Amino acid sequence: MKLGFIACVVLTAALAACASANAPPAAPLIAANYDIAGTIDQKTGEIAADVTITLRPEDIHDGSSFFLGDWYTIDRLAIDGGITTTQNSADKPIAHLREIVLHLAHPLDKPVTLHLAYHGLLNGPDPDKGDEVFTPGRMELRLEGMWIPVRSDFAMRFTTHARIAGIPQDEVVVSQGQYTHDGDVLTLDRTYPDFDLPVVAARGLQRFATPNVEVYADDLDSRLVKLLCKHAVGAIDYYQPWFGPIPGGPPVRVVVTSRSGSAYARRSFISVGASREEIAKNPNYPDDGPAALVAHEFAHAWWSPANPLTDNYWLAESMAEYSSLRYIQHAFGDKVFQGRLEKKRIAAKGAPPILGHGRPTKIDLYQKGPLLLFQLEADIGREKMDKVLAILGRNPPHTTEDFLKVLSDVAGAPAAEHFHQMLAS
Repeated sequence: MKLGFIACVVLTAALAACASANAPPAAPLIAANYDIAGTIDQKTGEIAADVTITLRPEDIHDGSSFFLGDWYTIDRLAIDGGITTTQNSADKPIAHLREIVLHLAHPLDKPVTLHLAYHGLLNGPDPDKGDEVFTPGRMELRLEGMWIPVRSDFAMRFTTHARIAGIPQDEVVVSQGQYTHDGDVLTLDRTYPDFDLPVVAARGLQRFATPNVEVYADDLDSRLVKLLCKHAVGAIDYYQPWFGPIPGGPPVRVVVTSRSGSAYARRSFISVGASREEIAKNPNYPDDGPAALVAHEFAHAWWSPANPLTDNYWLAESMAEYSSLRYIQHAFGDKVFQGRLEKKRIAAKGAPPILGHGRPTKIDLYQKGPLLLFQLEADIGREKMDKVLAILGRNPPHTTEDFLKVLSDVAGAPAAEHFHQMLAS
């Protein structure tokens, strides 16, 4: 009997080895990957998280670092590949950060895993009133809350699997990718890479849906939400024939909650903060205001890869604002378009150079940058400008050089050099 058992074990092992030898090789990682397990305590607003980050050799080097909110207590920190870590405090680009620095003994030739287990309050110290990460009945997880470790340049994109318990069943969840909310457990898979994992959970959200767009809000009949729905559909229908299929694929989910603050975009996800007081104060705002906002955020689906801490960031914000203005011209005509353009001309007076000084100023990003793009359009003609953006939309630029290369190919080297000079002056 004993010999038979041993023979069975040997045979099983041999069959397993054979199967392993004949198994297809594992698919290569298309990006870093985050495996996130978390539990949220609704009474205290505390999260206990366990995060395993799989990093490709190209994702890190000696001295690479990750940020996490310094109000979290780290219960376990481990990384393989012979890598050691040190920790520092940091207050830039966001206050109250813990920096985890990686020290490589040698260049990497295969993926490594960074494992962090930690716990702490989601809100952190001194959250802005109305913009808390966690309040009873509403939660909004995003990069700015530093609830998961993020590479310190904020530019590393990752796929993710997440399982987060403690989200009440009566709260509606809005996020990226494919997800289910069963009981109080959110299970999420996002197979396309992004630099953040936004998750909104709020009571009372209703849903408006088309094949390409979903809008979630607690009052679908409010004037603001109706305009957002209309122009979300209009913007994606305007952009896709021009820039190409929306990266990450439809539907793009737009969630409107009563938090304070402005709108922001991630791949296939947009969050709009609009307090009830704000809507009540100004029920007659011009239609082009919400239209411009949602068109700008939708444009980030294509214009977003540039590093936000460098001067290349104009490729995200100025390009999205230029695209938004083109949509406004399309949807509202020349008079409204020229009115918005004139306001930018006034606001942009005295703006510093866009290139050469790190991350551009807000005036550069939202006023001067779009104006320079319209000047470029006037110089080379709308047909060539549209061709430049059609090419770039299908391979979004990371650097100014990426933009100038396509511009040179379409409109000639002198046009590219002249535009470069405009950006730098």
